Parts: sequence; C-alpha cells; structure tokens
Amino acid sequence: IEAVPNADLAVELSKGTSRLWVGDDFSITYMGLNRGPQLAQDVTIEIRLPPHVEVLGDHGCNLADSELSCTKANIGFGEAWMKTLDLRAVRAGNASVSVSVSSLENDPAILNNDAQLSIDIESAPISGGCAHDPSGRGDHTLLLLLALSLAWRAWASHGRLGQPHVRF
Repeated sequence: IEAVPNADLAVELSKGTSRLWVGDDFSITYMGLNRGPQLAQDVTIEIRLPPHVEVLGDHGCNLADSELSCTKANIGFGEAWMKTLDLRAVRAGNASVSVSVSSLENDPAILNNDAQLSIDIESAPISGGCAHDPSGRGDHTLLLLLALSLAWRAWASHGRLGQPHVRF
C-alpha cells in the first residue's frame, strides 16, 4: 500500500478599503496556507477578476483575460504564501473577486480552497459640478470658482453702475 501525500491547503482573500469609487486604486491580499501534514508542491493560486477592475503594476503572475495564475514551488507545513495585488476600479457596480488554491498533493479538505469577496464600486459623485477627487482638492477648486464668480459680479456691477456695491 502506497501512502498518498496530504496537504490541506486553504486560501484567504481580503481588501483594504470598504468604499470604492470609479478611478480609485486599491489592493487585495491573498494568502495560501498549508495546514499539513505534508509539504504542498507546485502550488497554484488562481484569481478571477471582474471587468470592473484592472490590474496595476508588476504582480508576478500570468495574466490571461481576467484571470491571474500565480505559482510557487512549494509551501511547507504550517507556512503561508501571501501576496498583494494592486487594482484600479474602472466600472461602477457590484464586483466579485474569487480565488482558489491547488497543488499536486491530495487535499483532504477542499472546502477551504476557495474564497470570494464582494466589492461595491460607486460612480464618482457629483458635487457642485466636480467629480470625486480622492485628494480632496476638488472642494478647494469649487470655493475658488465661487470666489472668482463673486469678484467678477462685484467688478461688473461697480463698472456698469458706477457704485461700489454688489448686485445679484
């Protein structure tokens, strides 16, 4: 009788922010765990992305359409493999990211090999004609435009009427 190697793999998925707007950059973190009892060899993590997001920067994985395939030679018993993936929200709506882990070894508990998270991406809010600005500079721009408008009205009123007052 030949023993079949067992490595109970599990995967976790998390994101750092709870509220996203179209145009926001954000990160998700995935972690593959080996709960043993043996070494997991030729480990693959598959990440399925919705069309609501795009991948940014160097991620060290193979990207084909909306699926990333990340591989690692092995994960020892009790060890974890964790990576962060940088993304950008490009479309409003409810988006779902899913991830799964597998290896060459027999996995006696496959129910923990998949994880999913939901991401709510909102359209940029319109406030005084300014789109969402994560930097916070949009509010200052609106105030500057309002001040310039009032100054123009005061100057125009003074010039036409010859009196130093403001008419609205």
